[in-house]
Amino acid sequence: MNKIQKFIGKVFLGLKEDELKILTEAAIDNDEELYRKYGANNVKGLNPISRDRQLELAFTAYTTDPIAKFIIDVIIDYVCGDGFSYSFSVDKESGITAVRGEEITKQVKMIIDDFWKKNNMNLRFEKKVLDQRINGMLILPVFINTVDGSVKMGFIDPKNLDKIITNELNVEDIKQVKLKGLNGNSPKILNVVREDDVPGNITYGMLVGETFYFAINNVSNQPEGVSDLIALLDTIDVMKKVLFKVIKVIDVHLSYVQHVKVKGGENAVKDFKKNNPFTTDIQRLVTDKETEVDIFNPDLKTLDITDIIRLLKNLALGSQRIPEYWMGDGGNTNLATAKEQDEPTMRKFRKIQQQVVFMLETMFKFCVHQAIIYKRAGINITPEELEHINYDIKRPELERRDFSKIGEGLDKVQAVLTKAVTAKLLSQQTAQKIFISICDMLGHDIDVDTEVSQIEKEVLENPPEPNNNNPEGNGKKEDKTTKSEAA
Repeated sequence: MNKIQKFIGKVFLGLKEDELKILTEAAIDNDEELYRKYGANNVKGLNPISRDRQLELAFTAYTTDPIAKFIIDVIIDYVCGDGFSYSFSVDKESGITAVRGEEITKQVKMIIDDFWKKNNMNLRFEKKVLDQRINGMLILPVFINTVDGSVKMGFIDPKNLDKIITNELNVEDIKQVKLKGLNGNSPKILNVVREDDVPGNITYGMLVGETFYFAINNVSNQPEGVSDLIALLDTIDVMKKVLFKVIKVIDVHLSYVQHVKVKGGENAVKDFKKNNPFTTDIQRLVTDKETEVDIFNPDLKTLDITDIIRLLKNLALGSQRIPEYWMGDGGNTNLATAKEQDEPTMRKFRKIQQQVVFMLETMFKFCVHQAIIYKRAGINITPEELEHINYDIKRPELERRDFSKIGEGLDKVQAVLTKAVTAKLLSQQTAQKIFISICDMLGHDIDVDTEVSQIEKEVLENPPEPNNNNPEGNGKKEDKTTKSEAA
């Protein structure tokens, strides 16, 4: 009971001190220390105990179960492929001159190349993606050189995570990571890398913080990530039990039983066992002549273990949208159905690649911002110019391209566009942009406007020679009449 409630009870209700004391004690909530505001850390995911248990189970499944390992490895192999490459550019609409733009991109490339080399990203970045898929989250503390602003990254085991601290008014805005402080270390709170939104700060608008934090498989109201394997752990467990049962049955079927009948009753049986050592290679059954033993196999009737195992396996693979023929089970697949089954998988892998690209963009921006904040020698990029830098990250190709079919397709597109221009349905410039955009699908980044401008420039510098022998070239027939004939 607060002061206002006491005042109302005493003045308006006329309650005495002892009565107010009784009401105050009755109003105490035994769970009051557990109270949390609705907007503060409203976590929708796993509680800390379940989260730590999930981390153990996911790691154990990846290291011991072939299907779990196959699923994670396939994701990593396709998503990371031959590795990510990067390049940088400056917005043409920014007003920055071409010379200055080239200078900015060289400086940015120098910063990122240094970061990539110092953190051995050619080898370690794929492992970071692997950790994220298994654990559901990635915590990478940053160590900044105060002389030149260069950045090195560490790694924090998610089991050391206590909780994620978010903005009270926006749970998607993750502010801090609180650690448990294992192995005798005191608990720590690290600021997550995010944009400085405090006007007046020197770093306003730049990325600052002490650790990167990236989570996957979570909803908006769930700041902590979830492993890719958590949805199929139970299915894998059931499949293991079925497989072990099958192995036991097979073991029994492949066993040899030596049946020995001994006269003389129970004592004679005991003496025979004692005096005749037995090898473990085969099984032995010793009975007296009065005992009858039947050995039989259970009748499974219509129960088909193969179908049960296939069902469980497909449940696990289907949870990750991976077709069963990827594991060598092609009996129910042909070429036509395989292509249809691949499409959902490729869409999932493209989505994961987008997440990985976002991680790299965040790291790159942070490195550039730190170089500016700590005034690295040779870097003169202004905060205003930062907004116009493009971080172009090239992701690995997910599928092999059939260039013969692509060539046929481009020929048909060119023919259609030519007819459209001739029929005055499209302008020449629009047709060029459409064709160049389609060529961009081959994997080479092409700036459409720049390419069209370059084509027009080349045409002006080297105009095509007129072809008078072609009536359709200029709409006029060639006049072969000589001057004398004309006279």
